[in-house]
Amino acid sequence: MGWRWLWNVPKLRTFTDIPPAFYELPNGVWHKIEEFEGNRTELYGVDALSLRERPDLQVVFLPGNPGACRYYTHFLKFLHSALGGRASVVGVSYLGHESGFGLHAQRTFSLREQIKHKQAVLKSYCENFDGKTVVIGHSIGAYMALKSVDHLQTSTGGKSDIEYVALFPFLACDPFSSRQKGLKALAALDALGVVNGTSWVLSFLPRPILELLTRLVDGTLDPHAVAATTGLISRDHVKNACHLARCEFRELEHFDLDLVRDVAENMILLHTPGDTWFPDWQQKEIEKSISKIRMHNLEGFVHGFPVSVSMSESLANIIVKIISGSKVQGKIPLND
Repeated sequence: MGWRWLWNVPKLRTFTDIPPAFYELPNGVWHKIEEFEGNRTELYGVDALSLRERPDLQVVFLPGNPGACRYYTHFLKFLHSALGGRASVVGVSYLGHESGFGLHAQRTFSLREQIKHKQAVLKSYCENFDGKTVVIGHSIGAYMALKSVDHLQTSTGGKSDIEYVALFPFLACDPFSSRQKGLKALAALDALGVVNGTSWVLSFLPRPILELLTRLVDGTLDPHAVAATTGLISRDHVKNACHLARCEFRELEHFDLDLVRDVAENMILLHTPGDTWFPDWQQKEIEKSISKIRMHNLEGFVHGFPVSVSMSESLANIIVKIISGSKVQGKIPLND
């Protein structure tokens, strides 16, 4: 039986149940809950500056795992600024991954369910929009975005004006990666309730103590990332993150080049050297097999960029240059 009894304990209010409204967001960034096909969904975003007419460009962003867009609020703001304020930008949190409180208590969502949800969100944003949509997915969010864009293009006969950016993607497991093997074993522990049971106990600690513990574990986190991390220390959030990770390792054992090929004409792939989740052999296989993809090697970045405000700003500026057609070559230095 182990720790499984913790899964069935009635929901108690903990210190990490504080809504994100209590967190300080970057100026101009909003937070709200909307429903898509019956699923309450956490959104963060920045509206286009012009209120007189609808924008002709919108950006839809899907995060990595954990799928709390609270980590990416500065990144969303920097994207909006780099685009001159002319586009609306929205980030979509995963079901069960909402930082600060749970909209789906005691429920877990598989990778397939998360993809279906993102397909519904993208359809809703695109079906009545006449302009261009840029879909950006980070890590496993790049895979969800890939599946969602492919689904939308198929259902509309390719009529949607979409550009897809795979940002430091996780598209398939790497059998040669010791780190991936270790994380796979850690996610498997959650099947015994060890990980989410521990997080449930920690969630009763006062927020200042949680923030201190978070900084001790990783002193590189900027304040917004510390707030997002402490907001995820709860039984439901950790159980969903670990469950999704198990689904990823199980369902992405094989590299599906055909899926990538289906959206290659509208795809930009951004990778960074030494990325655990997009190894060099996958990059070379895509380059060898699919010539239509625009690929850019961004040195000086790390996979977990959203925890850093400065790195988020540098990356947002580079992405806007790339989607605007500017040439980006060689090493990209970070902003001072």
